[in-house]
Amino acid sequence: MFVLGVLLVLLVLQLSESSLQINQYLQGGVSAALESRVSRMNLTVAQGSTARLSCNIRNIEDDGISWIRLKDYHILTNGQVTYTRDARFSILHSPGSGEWSLQIVGVQMRDAGEYQCQAATSTGTITLSTVLHVANPQARILGSREKHGKVGDLVQITCELRDNVGTPEFVFWYHNQTMINFQTGVRVTTSIIGPDVSQLWLASPNTTMSRLDIRRTRMEHAGEYTCAPSNSGNDTIRLYVSADSSLSFQQLEQSSSLTSSNGGQTHLLFISGQISCLFLLLKFVF
Repeated sequence: MFVLGVLLVLLVLQLSESSLQINQYLQGGVSAALESRVSRMNLTVAQGSTARLSCNIRNIEDDGISWIRLKDYHILTNGQVTYTRDARFSILHSPGSGEWSLQIVGVQMRDAGEYQCQAATSTGTITLSTVLHVANPQARILGSREKHGKVGDLVQITCELRDNVGTPEFVFWYHNQTMINFQTGVRVTTSIIGPDVSQLWLASPNTTMSRLDIRRTRMEHAGEYTCAPSNSGNDTIRLYVSADSSLSFQQLEQSSSLTSSNGGQTHLLFISGQISCLFLLLKFVF
């Protein structure tokens, strides 16, 4: 019985020690390893923006972690040292923290691809992959490439930004080469819209609409208008202003169409008369 009691005490002590080691193991470097062993992540950013590829691993040496670009197997960083001449790449790390994020400023289409954060720990090498997708959204001014108005009218020009990665920080409007967002007589309204089942037109997700209102159009308002968002390509249209306030552009188009139609009818009557004369001549001869 005495021997059995001693064995039981030793077993309890061993279990307690093992439990303590497991807790220390999970709270130390291995917890970082478990935290980093996740499935491959996807990150989508707009061209020209800043991308931050996350890597959070604790309790490792500064030179024990590296970022690798897989498409050319280029080692971009090791610890806090950068091994590329491209100044857009840098490492984000604060002493004592577990953050080892890779930052890419001014992302370009060529930066798309897979990046790996590799860390050497006491339990082996930990790898965290991030696939970077670079979007190139484009602005599009709705309607035709040429718009027409008359002096004194309210002119509205609407710009659509589809499939954006986040909300644009700003949408600037230009008249020729001059930014006009804050000019007197001009108002710019920018908002994010979503699908509206009550409308025939359904906006796609992450659609931003920016509208330019020119309250009282003058002759000097004629020219090119450009919609220039912060994270998208630009789009430009031309505005023509008519000095005749008594006749709208639509009426001018209808008048031109009617003139063309009447001209066609006159031409048909002329041909019909020629054919009749030809028949009479043939009847007289024969």
